[in-house]
Amino acid sequence: MTGVQTCALPISILIVFSSVIYYSVRNILYQDLDEDLRIKAGEISDILSAYEHVQDSEHSRGFVPDILRNEGRGNTQKMVIDDLWKSEIKTLNLKNDYINVLNVQGHSLLISNNFTGSIGSLFREQLPFSLKGIVYKSLLNDKFKLRAINLPVSYHRSQLVIEVG
Repeated sequence: MTGVQTCALPISILIVFSSVIYYSVRNILYQDLDEDLRIKAGEISDILSAYEHVQDSEHSRGFVPDILRNEGRGNTQKMVIDDLWKSEIKTLNLKNDYINVLNVQGHSLLISNNFTGSIGSLFREQLPFSLKGIVYKSLLNDKFKLRAINLPVSYHRSQLVIEVG
């Protein structure tokens, strides 16, 4: 055997071993990130459930059915929803996450303050909208590299989709 042949075998083994380690760690990190996104989307679902308990004195139903139909209850009620939304996002440490709550037609109903036009475009273009099940996707462009979730949830025989990145 020549010197080149004796070097090639250890280098090949090292490359294979390094590749296995890299992909194993990568998969573990994606699984952890996906679980974190699922938990955050679940927390947002819980926030929306809490809206059900906030009721107008004139109406016996909660806010979520009105949100689903895009019906406002006036500026005072909208401010209550916005205040609850902002306080819950701050309390649950979701302020650095990109949050978008959509109706079944795919129209945004509630968004986080940082969900700007460029982030919205990235979500619309690369994250598949699905009412059937959870979708995890890596979203990439020249400015952002995000991992996102599309989580469908049900309220009063209607559905919402929660997207978090």
